[in-house]
Amino acid sequence: MKTQLKLFGNYIFNILIALDELLNAICGGEPDETLTFRLAKDREQGSVVGCVLCKFLDIFEKDHCTKSVERNRSKGNHER
Repeated sequence: MKTQLKLFGNYIFNILIALDELLNAICGGEPDETLTFRLAKDREQGSVVGCVLCKFLDIFEKDHCTKSVERNRSKGNHER
C-alpha cells in the first residue's frame, strides 16, 4: 500500500510540474522551465515582480525560488 501511495504522490507531483512548465510557456517563458525558476531569474536581474513574487512564495516554502534554481541546474538546465 505504501508503494502505491508513493507512486501516486510522484504522479501528482509530476503533473504539477508539467502544469507549472505549461503556465510558464503560456506566459512567454522557456517551455522546459518552471514559472518559479523564471521568477528566480527575474529576481536575480533586479525585477521588482520577481522579488515580490519570490517573497510571497517564501510564505509557503522557505527559499522556494532559490531551491528552484538549484533543482533546475542539477537537472542540467542552464540559463539562456
